[in-house]
Amino acid sequence: MSDQQLGNPQPEETPDQVRLTTGSADAGGGERRRHAVATYLRSPGRIIPGPGKRMLKQKATWTFGVGFLVGAVIASFLTGALPIPTTSPERDITLHVYAGDDSSQHARERAIAAWNRVSRQRNDRVQAVYHGVGDTADEQRQHLTTVLDPESTTQVDLVVVDFPDLPRFARQDRLLPLEHEDTTGFLGAPLEACKDRKHLWGLPLNADAPLLAYNVDLLSRALQLSPQQLQERYSGQDQSIYDRIRQDGIKALKTLRPSHPELRAVYAGQFDDYEGFTVNAIEYLAAEGVDLDADRYLEREESRDAVLEFTRWLEQPQILPEGSLAVRGGTGHGYTEQDSQTALREGTVLFARLWPVNVKALTDLKHQENATAPTIGSVQLAGGVLGGQALAIAAKTPHMRAAERLLEFLTGDMSQLQLFVEGGYLPTRDVVYGVPAVRDDPPVPVPAIDGAVRRPRMAYYAEYSQQLRTEIRHALDQGTGLAPEASVRLEAASEGRFP
Repeated sequence: MSDQQLGNPQPEETPDQVRLTTGSADAGGGERRRHAVATYLRSPGRIIPGPGKRMLKQKATWTFGVGFLVGAVIASFLTGALPIPTTSPERDITLHVYAGDDSSQHARERAIAAWNRVSRQRNDRVQAVYHGVGDTADEQRQHLTTVLDPESTTQVDLVVVDFPDLPRFARQDRLLPLEHEDTTGFLGAPLEACKDRKHLWGLPLNADAPLLAYNVDLLSRALQLSPQQLQERYSGQDQSIYDRIRQDGIKALKTLRPSHPELRAVYAGQFDDYEGFTVNAIEYLAAEGVDLDADRYLEREESRDAVLEFTRWLEQPQILPEGSLAVRGGTGHGYTEQDSQTALREGTVLFARLWPVNVKALTDLKHQENATAPTIGSVQLAGGVLGGQALAIAAKTPHMRAAERLLEFLTGDMSQLQLFVEGGYLPTRDVVYGVPAVRDDPPVPVPAIDGAVRRPRMAYYAEYSQQLRTEIRHALDQGTGLAPEASVRLEAASEGRFP
């Protein structure tokens, strides 16, 4: 069958005709990534399997004799020009997907729009609607707790859940276990994070591992180092990354402040009273050799010493912007990821701990025409916590089979690639890291994802996390480290009992 018979674009046509979005492209970096992806997908012998169990069971890479036919099939899948033969047992229904507020490019909403196009071509008219439920993990958990309540009249079919919250909803019987899903091709750590008590409760929608982002322009000038030297310096493991941040940051502040009065501090982390604070604390402890999963109640002397060092690091003059640390009697609300991203963009700090989606937003801004944003570099953060989210089926969905098909679609290779290109979401499927646009410049390599630090798995993780922050803030107030009763209170919180 020819390309003309398929109604697909010819190989000489522009990358816009195999675009991975439903809307206009962002300029610069995003457009160049799309061009690389489009070129790869139209090259000989390359195709990424599409959605559905039958395709997921196939090999990661299929080989065809004609490269442009492969590109045409991919383009047709994305644009809806090629009908998908699979039919749905349910017709004329709307699925409701609840997820955290989307990336700056609305990547998740666009992935759902791609499903809607394919569904219309199938003519089963199973459409999906995206509902945002907040910026932070804490807001998302609270909102999902409400909509998943069996007494709630809200229709909810699928939810995007932070990995640590999955056991909570699973043990409350608010999610459906996945009994027959083919999990071939998923990265090990994100897939394992979707399991609890020997059951699979969702599929990994996106992975996450943090980055240390930094202002290349200012640090190069202050430290007299090239961008490549900076990258090597912050990728090195010869000393604690937090010591290096402090040393370089204080030196740079002294050099730069006369000409850059907007520069306020060295480092922006996430220290508002929410899950971000917990994650930042776990990462510092991990960098100091503390395994919080093995010593979750901080009973060992070395763990308590590391907490003391963490509080001292936070309190050093000029390290954090004023108001970025949520402490008793302090000013400001504390920083979230968005606050840290803004601080780095505006040049008020030199370093920031960010997720890849935040770094993508900064680098895309730099590539926009006439943008005056600073040049941002980034390296894998030593001791970084595994982040990411699972896509799960609500126990009360009235459309289980259709919801399962949408779940497979959004966690399939094509959607994973789209979510990365559009939103900077790290793929959870190994094959996507073979696409040159991902392989040649991965924000976080696969070994960093599979080797990332895991947060303790427990049904009452949210309560434990809140108590851990409370103990650290108490240690900050006292200046003498953890209270003697901290371990007892942490254990009680892990069982859902607040002291």
